Amino acid sequence: MEQSSLFALEIIDKAPANTNTAHLKMFVIADDGQEYAAKGIHDGCNGHVSVPNPDQIPAAEWLCSNLAEICGLPIPNYKILLDKNNNNYYFGSRIELACNKTILDGSSWLKRIRKASEHFKKQLWAIHAFDLFIYNIDRHINNYLYVENRSNSFDIQAFDFSLSSLVLGWPKEVDLSAFPDCNTSNSWSYIKKITEIKDEYTKSALKILDKLKSIDVSTIEDIFSKMPSQWVNEELKINLIDWWQSPARLSKIDLVIEEIKNESI
Repeated sequence: MEQSSLFALEIIDKAPANTNTAHLKMFVIADDGQEYAAKGIHDGCNGHVSVPNPDQIPAAEWLCSNLAEICGLPIPNYKILLDKNNNNYYFGSRIELACNKTILDGSSWLKRIRKASEHFKKQLWAIHAFDLFIYNIDRHINNYLYVENRSNSFDIQAFDFSLSSLVLGWPKEVDLSAFPDCNTSNSWSYIKKITEIKDEYTKSALKILDKLKSIDVSTIEDIFSKMPSQWVNEELKINLIDWWQSPARLSKIDLVIEEIKNESI
């Protein structure tokens, strides 16, 4: 979270993404020589998924990536990127060379998960708890990064928060008392059957929620302060900051804790 828009990396080359993801329009090379999946304030417009606040996609990515990093969740490296041709800022998620880019169906995912480590499965549960809190409605088996490791198996990383949080008007414009029928809930029903239920998986999820409880509102203010101003919706920012320092946030976390415990029965 050290970077701010003052020290944005400059985009020096770009290419169309040509993917099936909802909001990813281009890959870029920045002046650090690294490749990034880049998302800007216009990338949610005219997409095949309609959302209340499409210009909040990079803000949501920045907010959720920072929160995930603070909580110790595995995520790709991320940076703020600047295209000097149009003076637009982009959220950049760095492309991992070790990332397995195969599009998985249920059968191939099943083979992968059966070979997965216990740590991999614990991370699945931890990511799920985080998704429930930030109201991420689009987590599915192809919305994780699978990174090949030295043991010839896979580690997992969470990425793509463009259908979550600020994009959906969270926390004030969504129903915090329930989670909708969506990719996240439907996929989790399948994932949970495959991983089965163990105490250590539940503990991994609850640990993330405990960390979210301990994050002070000053951290949220700091995350917003490092965003480019063109990303910031002042009303949504104020709503989130007010909510973060209210009892309602802790009540929401308690609801997610209850949900995780119920899923573990």
